[in-house]
Amino acid sequence: MIKFSTKKSMFTRLALALATGVAVTAAGSSASAADKNNCTVQLIQYNIAAGGTLIVQCSDGVNYYAQVGIQGNGSGTGCGGTSMDSLKAMESLANAALLSGKTVHMAYSVCSNGINGFWAIDVHQ
Repeated sequence: MIKFSTKKSMFTRLALALATGVAVTAAGSSASAADKNNCTVQLIQYNIAAGGTLIVQCSDGVNYYAQVGIQGNGSGTGCGGTSMDSLKAMESLANAALLSGKTVHMAYSVCSNGINGFWAIDVHQ
């Protein structure tokens, strides 16, 4: 039979919660997370001159960017970069939405340079 000490377990949970709060606060950045729902993809562009950047434009005219780079680097944008394979997958999903007329949902951050840097995209039914 396993016996748990209530006081020790409660202390452990409290310490873990405190440590998590400190870690999240310390890891915070100037970018703020947001979501874009029901984006009707109007334009998809890959720009090699901009350091390997995928641009997805919604019908409301707002651009969302994903950039190749070392994770956490983001080439001065204040947002992390992604791998080329991830960028290809995101481009494929955006193309599927554009060609099918379906909408997408994107998770993004407003980066330190003011652009909307997205890191997740999914196609809606």
